[in-house]
Amino acid sequence: MRSVGNAKPLKRCVEEAVRVAEQLNQRNKENEALINRGEAALVSQIKQRAELALQEARNSYKQAYEEGDTDRVVSSQENLMRAQAEMSEAERYENNLAQSQAQREQQEQQFYQQRIANEAAQSVAQQQQPRQVDPGSPGLGQQKPLVYARWLRGDDKSRLRDSCLVNQERYTA
Repeated sequence: MRSVGNAKPLKRCVEEAVRVAEQLNQRNKENEALINRGEAALVSQIKQRAELALQEARNSYKQAYEEGDTDRVVSSQENLMRAQAEMSEAERYENNLAQSQAQREQQEQQFYQQRIANEAAQSVAQQQQPRQVDPGSPGLGQQKPLVYARWLRGDDKSRLRDSCLVNQERYTA
């Protein structure tokens, strides 16, 4: 069982674990935002290039048609079809990017709601458990934390904090 003298190292371990988890979470969010901005810029450039190619192909076709140059008309028509295909591809990619970003946001919202529900259920479960008395400690005793439920749930902050608690118990038992 944990003793009162080990409370400070345990508290430091928990605080450090929470701090590291928060830093990692922040870095992940920053990296994801960077990737999203990069994808948006890429899509924008692809679409602009396709628009320019389409406009250029139209102008070339008009000029060849007005001059009556059949070889250039055929070539310009091929370029026009190619530019239209590139434009369609760019628009499709833009729509897919918007849909994937919307899906990510929806998944994040669902994850957040599930996490809150799990934490509420965990809190209720902890409150309903009878307290275990530590016969070696003075006073009424201490309640052991429910560490494995949070560990299995995958909550990084809880996982790190509980890992510290489990390790602390292991060394002080």
